[in-house]
Amino acid sequence: MTPAASLQAGMTHQARVRAWKSLSETISASEDLLGVLTWLP
Repeated sequence: MTPAASLQAGMTHQARVRAWKSLSETISASEDLLGVLTWLP
């Protein structure tokens, strides 16, 4: 995985969360649009 870019004011960002059972098996993931936000400092 690559590091995420820093939040920039006024831009839309998406937060994603995953839980892994092992290195190759995902057991849970966040919804596609659930973590969409706009950063307002």
